[in-house]
Amino acid sequence: MSDFDLIGDNWLLKEEIEQHLLAMELPTDPFLPGDVLSSGQLTRLTLHKLFRSGYRYLIRDEPGNHLDMESRKLLAQALNDLPAAFLSSVTIKILLMTSI
Repeated sequence: MSDFDLIGDNWLLKEEIEQHLLAMELPTDPFLPGDVLSSGQLTRLTLHKLFRSGYRYLIRDEPGNHLDMESRKLLAQALNDLPAAFLSSVTIKILLMTSI
């Protein structure tokens, strides 16, 4: 499959990806190697991928372990908005207080 087949008519894909990264407070270069991200940034990126995956059930052990306080708040909001069942072991107060 060629790059043109992957993109189709979405000529603004790069800009859309940059906006998603910006919203997650990640570097906006979509070609940035993953090994330059911190463990918290990698965790945030992984969780974002999970939340957009379309799965009906998600299971994650301590999803906020490597996140700073602002990222934990973003995670709590994402869990509230998640259209799937989410099972997790959690010891972080802000996530324990999140109604899912």
